[in-house]
Amino acid sequence: MKFQLLLVLITVVTVLGGKLTPEEDEQRAKICGRSLNPSSEKITERAPWIAQLRKYTVDDRFSTAILISPRHAIALSTELIDYQWEQHTKKYNNNKWAYEYNFVNNEEEPYDARECKNNVIEFSKKHIFNLYIRLYCPGCNYFNEVFSNVTSVHFFGVCTPGKRPQFLALLEMSTSSVDGDKHQMPSSPMPICLAQSDVKAGEAVEEHYTGKGRSGAYHLEPHIATLKESNSSKLVTVGCQNPSYEYMSVCVYSNCSFNKGGFVKKIDGKHTLLGMNSDPAGLPRTCDLPDNAVSVAFFKDKICEYSGVCKGAMEEPAKEESTDNDASTAIPRSIIPILVILISILIFRF
Repeated sequence: MKFQLLLVLITVVTVLGGKLTPEEDEQRAKICGRSLNPSSEKITERAPWIAQLRKYTVDDRFSTAILISPRHAIALSTELIDYQWEQHTKKYNNNKWAYEYNFVNNEEEPYDARECKNNVIEFSKKHIFNLYIRLYCPGCNYFNEVFSNVTSVHFFGVCTPGKRPQFLALLEMSTSSVDGDKHQMPSSPMPICLAQSDVKAGEAVEEHYTGKGRSGAYHLEPHIATLKESNSSKLVTVGCQNPSYEYMSVCVYSNCSFNKGGFVKKIDGKHTLLGMNSDPAGLPRTCDLPDNAVSVAFFKDKICEYSGVCKGAMEEPAKEESTDNDASTAIPRSIIPILVILISILIFRF
């Protein structure tokens, strides 16, 4: 009996540390997509959701991540799983996938098709043990950063042999990005809103990404690129560079920037993530053809299921005076796991 109770308590702690609660999701929906200072020259104030995905290995890797909640980020899945590189041929095997940055005997670790369930791949701990999210300090005049461990990764896409796994990766962080005091930041990185519906053709968008800055490649900085126009209707691509799956793509012209980041549009006054820019394998980069991105709206149900990020952008109501029965009297969520552990100790003692 005691063992069964302990399992329940462990499950509670695990859930509390993962998905957002409905209350947390509602709060996220109220604060998402807001620039800390829209007129600032500092990208970290204009787009405080831009982060960096970093893998510490002998060959360090860097790429863009976009915060979608205080504890979750979205990245392009090919930064973590892609065609398998074969040392003996010095070529990519387009019929096999492998986990990026994880090498066994100088070769990437092969992906097993049995790991995909309902078009979701849950990465094992050995594939994420040295994976981090770098959070930038919004508006800081000095170099400041916080690295948060990635505690889980979920791949959302179509697990089809012979197709490149260019889809989305959902990343969960070990710490909350909005805890500015804990991170010793004057302001906290904030999440972006997620697209909930189709994008109309001809709408202007931006690309938010991390790129090389003055400090060099090891200290990538946030950037914003103004794109020409959206060329999608109902998230179906028109003239994109051979997307893997047209029904889950967004297509835009990127002004020859060729950056891999998030396509962003301001909707109802809030910055909204439309998709993550993909990089068509084996195709020439040309300014005459638009890039395509993996649609966030297409995978919104999966994102909701695994992260608790479900609601669209909401307006934050005016603050009212608190009462004795309001949320301020509730037990803080952060101490609930501690209470659960104490209860488990009492159970085993008595």
